Formats: sequence, structure tokens, C-alpha cells
Amino acid sequence: MHDTALDAALAKLIEKGMKDIMCMPYDWSEEVIAQFYSTVWFEKAHNTIMHFMIEGKKYQVTYTQFRDILGFDKADTAKSRPRVHALRKIPAHDLAHMFYEGTKVGDYGSTQHLLPYYKYLHSLIRSTIAPKSGDLSHLQTIIKSLLTFFSEHGSKFSVFDFIWEEIMACACNSLKTRTHTPYLMKMIEEVTNKNYVKEITHECYRVKKIIPRHSVDVRLDSSPPVPPSHLGTSRAATNNRSLGANISSSTFMTRALKSIFKVYIHNATEIREERVRTNKVLKKIDERHQKIFTKLNLTPPTSPLVDDDEVPSMPHFDDPFVFYENMENKCAEEMNEGNDKAVVDDEENGNTTDEDMNED
Repeated sequence: MHDTALDAALAKLIEKGMKDIMCMPYDWSEEVIAQFYSTVWFEKAHNTIMHFMIEGKKYQVTYTQFRDILGFDKADTAKSRPRVHALRKIPAHDLAHMFYEGTKVGDYGSTQHLLPYYKYLHSLIRSTIAPKSGDLSHLQTIIKSLLTFFSEHGSKFSVFDFIWEEIMACACNSLKTRTHTPYLMKMIEEVTNKNYVKEITHECYRVKKIIPRHSVDVRLDSSPPVPPSHLGTSRAATNNRSLGANISSSTFMTRALKSIFKVYIHNATEIREERVRTNKVLKKIDERHQKIFTKLNLTPPTSPLVDDDEVPSMPHFDDPFVFYENMENKCAEEMNEGNDKAVVDDEENGNTTDEDMNED
């Protein structure tokens, strides 16, 4: 797929030293990752240290060790490299260049108004170093800060520090979906010196083409050209021409709205599936917590991470467009019946068509 904006985004990612980490394939074990997130804690002394337990055994990895395992060099974590999470909130006027001209400040929280170059970057980043599943239309503050480094004169930043901080943020929020699983699995196998059965396949991310806003040219008032009519059916054609144009426009709008309706159903389905997956992971973490507290003779927390109630079944969505489609079909049938009736009336009144005159 040749796309100028995508090519520019990929070139900039390579320039920032992100190619290897974003292209690193690594399968993982859901159980091992659940054990990691249920036991991990961070120590800030002379150097930041990550402590965790796998199969009841304690392990630790330092900030620099984790950096080396993921293949980053020392320059990436040099003091001269900005830390994205340490930055103050970027003022709105410094974000304007990422959006289409005329975008209101209140719309800066949505990816809908991002220029294709930044939208590609957002999509790639949200699938790798800042993973997020489900609805990707929301533009988080930290991601907006990150995207500012991809402007024409943007400096390099510490990619590993960004990953470290994101893992820490995820570990501190038990309601978040467990992220950075390929990177963590690689680190865990290096630190434990073990190879685990990895049942989850790290699938390749497929980029979806982004259509620039200026290339979208939809004319709602357009309708197919009306073919030349016979002399005998001129009255019916005249009466039905405007109706045909209205039906064409109505059909277009109905299809557009139905497409939006299908998108909402798709999103609702994905959100529910994600909730089911999250609950499964949280239940495993709860079970792990119970075992740890029991083993240490401690009182387990009274509030579980997830309710015992199952995720409700997917609600039934009635298609509201069936009625309109039936009405359009009915109008089309009435138009055809009107044309046929006009032909019969003209023949009874003695009117002739071009074909009749030619036969004479």
C-alpha cells in the first residue's frame, strides 16, 4: 500500500529509533503475565527496580537491565533525552499543527480530526509501545504529548522510559487491561532463565488505509441520469423524475446511516468481548491474590477485583432501517406501475410512440 502520509510516519519512527521494538514479535503466556501483574511492585532507590513473582519465586529486574533486554542502547535513556511522562501538559496552541485547519480546541481529544500523518502514527503507537484495544478514537493526553515529538523538528525522546512508565501505570491500576505482554514475556524468560509454553500468538499489526478528508467528495443531491422516455410515457416520466431523485438521495442517506448503525453494533460487540476477557484475567489475579494471602496468613481483601456476576449477554438490536427500505421498495414499485399505466392510457387515447410511427 503506497501512501505518502504512511511512508512519512514510518520514516519518522525509524528516525526515532523505534523500528526494532515495534517490529519485535514475541508470543506470551496469559498465566505468566497474570502472575507478573498480580505480584509486581516497584522500588526507587539508586536505580529503579521492578520486583515480581513467577510460580511462587521472587525475581527482580532493574531499569537498565530491562532496557538492555529490549535492545535499547544507553543513548535512549541518557539524561539529555526527554521523558514523555515527566512533561507538563502541552498547551493547545502547540497541538494545532496535528489537526486539520479549523478544528476546534474542544475536538483535540478525538482522532477524527488528526491529519493522516499523525493518525497513522497514533494507530501504530497504540498497537505497540502504548497498546490499547477497542475504541481508538479517543486521543489521550499522554499520547498527544508523545505525538509532538514527531513534528518536523521534534527531538528524540526516551522510548524505553515511555514503555517503563506505561507498564508501571498499568500495574498500579488493576482495572486496566494488561499491556506490553510481548515485552514483558521476553524480559521474564530472560530473568527467570526459563522457556514457558506461550499459547498466545503475537499477531502482526495490519495498517488500515486512512482517506484524507479533502479527497472525500460526496454529493448528496446527485442522482442517476434519467434515460430518454417514449412520447407516450412523457407524462409519467415528468411526474416521477423528482420522486426518483428523492428516492436516490433517500437511499444514499439510509445506507450511510445503516453503515453507522453497523459500526456501533460492531463496537458494542468488541467492548463486551473485551470485558469478558478482562474479567477472566482479573478473576485469575483474584485467585492468585487469595493464594498469596493464604500462604502468608494474611487477611485477603474484602473487595474483589471483579464482581461475581457474569457479563450480561449481548442485547438484541432491532434494525431501524428495515421500515425505510420497505418504503423505498414500495415507492419504486409504484413508480413502475405508474409508468405502465401511463402507457396503457396513451394507447387508449390514440397517442403513438416513436416506435409506432416507425412501424407505420
